[in-house]
Amino acid sequence: MAHLQRGATMARGRGGPMRGRPPPQQIMPAPQGYYEPPPPPGPHGAHPGMPPLHFRRGGRGAPPPLGHHHSHPGAYAPTEPPGGYPGDIDSGEDITPESGSPEGSELTHLPPGPPPGAHPGYGGFPPPHPPLPQNRQFMDKMMAENAHLRQETSQLRAQVAELAAGGGAAGWESTALTTQINDANAAIDIKDSEIFSLHAQMQEMMAANQAEITKLKEELKAAEGKLKEETDKRENEVKTLKGDLDDVTAYLSIAKAEEGVVDDKWFKEELGKFATQLRNWVWKHCKAASQMPEAVEDPGVQARIRHAVPEFSRLTMTNSRMTVMQAVVQDIVLKRIFDRYCVGLTMEHELAMRDLEIMMTSHTSGGIPNYAMINRWRALSIALMTGTDPVKDNSESAIVDCCSEVESVVFSLIPGHKARPGDTASRALIPLLANAVRISHHFKGQRARIDVVSPVGHIFDPEWMEDASGLEDDADEELRGKMVGACSFPAVIKWGNEKGEDYGNRTVIFRAKVLCLLDND
Repeated sequence: MAHLQRGATMARGRGGPMRGRPPPQQIMPAPQGYYEPPPPPGPHGAHPGMPPLHFRRGGRGAPPPLGHHHSHPGAYAPTEPPGGYPGDIDSGEDITPESGSPEGSELTHLPPGPPPGAHPGYGGFPPPHPPLPQNRQFMDKMMAENAHLRQETSQLRAQVAELAAGGGAAGWESTALTTQINDANAAIDIKDSEIFSLHAQMQEMMAANQAEITKLKEELKAAEGKLKEETDKRENEVKTLKGDLDDVTAYLSIAKAEEGVVDDKWFKEELGKFATQLRNWVWKHCKAASQMPEAVEDPGVQARIRHAVPEFSRLTMTNSRMTVMQAVVQDIVLKRIFDRYCVGLTMEHELAMRDLEIMMTSHTSGGIPNYAMINRWRALSIALMTGTDPVKDNSESAIVDCCSEVESVVFSLIPGHKARPGDTASRALIPLLANAVRISHHFKGQRARIDVVSPVGHIFDPEWMEDASGLEDDADEELRGKMVGACSFPAVIKWGNEKGEDYGNRTVIFRAKVLCLLDND
């Protein structure tokens, strides 16, 4: 016995769905333009309120599209019971057409389809409550399902129109198609209601999110303002602390300057400038000094040159003559300025100061001299004496005497047929010597003891000497163990610290620039 595919007609009895559309309170009216109006009655007539059915030629109606709702994608939870839709739940009556009937013989050859999908309103089960919208994708999915249902309804109507155009159809076929169309319309209305509800919920969520975003923006703006206020406050504190630090540094600098305390960095910079200026003066004004010391008639000048550079002739053969001449000039400056106890004191006063220092150093009770106190005494004494007019006047005289000796010794090496420099050389040299006197006063005014040393006659030591020949960049290690033959600028070595303590600590402030005697000289 052939049976109609379940789901093609509406079940009757208790538990079956209502025919037609759901009550108005369960659905949302469909928007205008969603559905096409039913076609007008056909020539073969139709039941009132039902679309006309058209039949194929031969008197047999076309099979209804019972599996129409399985053609669209998407996995819906089945709403039809596993055994299909029952007729009367109490009686269990079979409502399928009998075999041999036109309906049964026509539907015998229809391919069975899978159970219908879960369209709300289909199969007699109430539609589930729509889930809360989690995101925009869920909403788009619902809209796609609704659009597909509308497309299926249009296809059903087209099939009804084809049947009517074919010449009529069995009543049960027309009733089945009409029921499917009504169920599809009901499902579409329920979907519209769900979409409207979801859209309203999404609008509420968007409004809540917008309010939350506005609140967060206001909080962020307030936090930025507070952070900027804190940053400005910190910057002001840093500026205040920096100003306080500058004031303290200036105060300490003034205090040290008042006490005559000068750091090693200042000494190194001033000595470097003085060495460069002295070399430039020699190169500019002593180029004509081409004679050897033996050609000089004055024995005093010869002795002065031999004291400064014992191997004058030997060194001029392998080194720059101007560097050797600079060694002669610096030896005079060292003797006249840096070796003095204090430039500006008379010889009697200088000898008295030296005797007092020797007495405090060598004849201290207990046998252990207090070098810190001795250095402070010397620094304060010299600082007081250099501020007196007699010392200032005597310093100017000492500068002039030193300039005269430099010119008389160096210019004596100029041959008689060459012109000697005039007052230009003297006017350029006197400021350099005045600067040397100022540096010397600072040396003697420190609580640490500072020695200015010429290493002529010593073995080369790269710790406090450097090569002045300029022939090789890394010659310091190669000259280790060689004899120093000339010194173009002396070394400056400090003993102790600025407090006059740690007298045994040695600090090399400025390395001596020397020329060594080589084996091939």
